[in-house]
Amino acid sequence: MRTLYLMVFLVSLSLGVSAFGKTPDGMTPAEEGSCTYLEGRAYGQCNAFCEAKDCDSMDPMDWNKSCYNLLEHYQDETGKAGPPCFCNEACGLQFDECVAGCQDTEDPQCCRTQCSNSLRICDRNCCNQDGQLDYLECVDTMCGGIDDENCFCLKFGCVTQITGCIKPVPLP
Repeated sequence: MRTLYLMVFLVSLSLGVSAFGKTPDGMTPAEEGSCTYLEGRAYGQCNAFCEAKDCDSMDPMDWNKSCYNLLEHYQDETGKAGPPCFCNEACGLQFDECVAGCQDTEDPQCCRTQCSNSLRICDRNCCNQDGQLDYLECVDTMCGGIDDENCFCLKFGCVTQITGCIKPVPLP
C-alpha cells in the first residue's frame, strides 16, 4: 500500500514538473526566440509580451491589462508599433483606431487615406525591424558574431508607397 502511495505521488510530481514553466502556448520562453536579438529594455518588454505572457497568440479582445501595458511600453521604448511577434498586428490595431476617428473629421475620405498611409509606414517600420533582426541573426550564426568584410550577410530596406491626400501623414 505504501508503494502505491509512493507511485501515485511520483507520477503526480512528474506531471506537475512537466507543466512547470509553460506559457499559454505550451512552450517555455527558452524554446521561443522572436526577441533574441533585441537588447536592454526592448528585449525585456518583447520577452514578456511574446514569450512569457504570449499576448501574440491571443485575440487582443481577450488581453488582460498587462498585455496592453507591455505593448505600450515596447512602443515607448523602441518607437516601433510592436515587438517582432506582433508588429504588423499592432499596425492593424492603430489603423482601426485611426479609421474609427475619421467619422468626426471634416473630410472622412482623406482621413481614411491618411490612415492607410500611416498603416503602410507602420508596416514598413515592422519590415525594417524584422530585417535588422534577421541581419543580426545572420551575423551571429553565419559570421561567428563578427560583422566585417568577410561576413556576407545582407541588409535590406523596405519600401512604402504613399497615396492620396496632400496633407502630411503622421508617423506611427
